[in-house]
Amino acid sequence: MSKINKLFNTENYNLIQDENYYYLFRALNNGDHADLESGIITDKNGRIIKIRTDRSRYVENPQNGTPKYEVDAPISLEQVIDHIKEHHRYDTNCISLSSNANVSIMYGNGYYSDEYTVIRVPKSEIGKTVINAGEYILEKMNDRIEHAISRIQESENDSTSNNQKIIELMKTIDKANTKEELLNIIVSSYKLGDIDIKRFTGKKDEIRKKITLKTRVSEYSILSDEQNLIKNKIVAKLTILEEHHLMEPIISHTIVDSRSITALELAFSSRELIHYGEIGQKNLFEASKEFIHMLGLLQQTAEKQPELLDKIHQMENRIIKYIIDGYKVINQDGKYIVSNGTDEQIINIEDWNEGKIQV
Repeated sequence: MSKINKLFNTENYNLIQDENYYYLFRALNNGDHADLESGIITDKNGRIIKIRTDRSRYVENPQNGTPKYEVDAPISLEQVIDHIKEHHRYDTNCISLSSNANVSIMYGNGYYSDEYTVIRVPKSEIGKTVINAGEYILEKMNDRIEHAISRIQESENDSTSNNQKIIELMKTIDKANTKEELLNIIVSSYKLGDIDIKRFTGKKDEIRKKITLKTRVSEYSILSDEQNLIKNKIVAKLTILEEHHLMEPIISHTIVDSRSITALELAFSSRELIHYGEIGQKNLFEASKEFIHMLGLLQQTAEKQPELLDKIHQMENRIIKYIIDGYKVINQDGKYIVSNGTDEQIINIEDWNEGKIQV
């Protein structure tokens, strides 16, 4: 197990799980909603039986032209970033999921139609059909960096160019302990002097480059101090190699990898996992928005009150079982009733709608 995998794998996050499965969330986006309304993804009873990829919809419109990725293309770093980046492509085979119900609520309630599904993922499928997006991007970035460094070390012209100095900077980055040290190392590679822009009188594009450094080497609130340091070391190496033209940009036909860095941040902030290819009926379950809100509140409580984890996990598993068994939530005079059409049960939890929880 690599250090990246050890620090960033799914077990380091607050996932809902049982012995064999992880339970992930998807707020149905506008494409999913259109598929739902047209009956493309439902059976004769109106139940959702699949989630399609963006690429599936993309090829239905001839005006879109030829998709960048074939339907049977293997998963790749470039395709994952193309899917996640801010202005993402609509011809990938990726489907976004989140490990955090509150992230799905933010998207579902804020941008989409407040419709949700729960995806049951066998733990054995993590790293295969389902990847932890942030971890995957970091691992693949690091692989490319290590390959670039090996190529530099093997260069015959190594001793007569700046390459040897770049190798030394890579070693210095490995020894760094703070974000500030990393920023100074990057700036020294540009020979721009102090990172304080007020003391710099260079060209405007060089000033913008310095500003970009501060946003590239930054701290993500979701990550621990140790995780942020490892992430920033990878970003620092990537930045230096890229600016010295010793490493090709991850996204083809671009000059710099700023989109890749943005995608990395989005992947972590959304607690994103990616299902590669269409999601079938076997592990796909529709979920009432009330259930998703309950699970979100439980995940929040687990982070704030870890001493209650055992009881919280019991409640999470109970709600997941309701979802799998086809129950929906009905609010009757302030009391939550769960019903699957033939059976009704009262959920013995008070004031969920006020953001309170009793365990």
